[in-house]
Amino acid sequence: MVEKRPEPRQTLARSLRFLMTKTGMSEADVSKASGVSKKSINNMLNARHAPNLDHVDEVAKVFGLNLWHMIMNGLPDELVASRKLDELISHYGQADEHGRESIDRVAEIASEYRSKKQ
Repeated sequence: MVEKRPEPRQTLARSLRFLMTKTGMSEADVSKASGVSKKSINNMLNARHAPNLDHVDEVAKVFGLNLWHMIMNGLPDELVASRKLDELISHYGQADEHGRESIDRVAEIASEYRSKKQ
């Protein structure tokens, strides 16, 4: 059975709310810094309508992120604002096939270990 995943706009709302809380920014602050209207920011926060990807990208830039950070399903809050994922993806892309297999295996082992601890 396929697990139902949240709508991308729900993930965006969660990520944006987290980042605003973490930085102490208001809707007005994000609007001013991004050049995206307050109404569009409010729509993102409340998961209304399909957001304009250019607007999401401008909002992501305010927090020093890429668009995908804002909409990646299942990304823990502490990693939403982290540069570690960008580094990991870069390393993964630069590795040869054996290196990528090693990275995959280490991630699997770490995930299994975490699951057993919980």
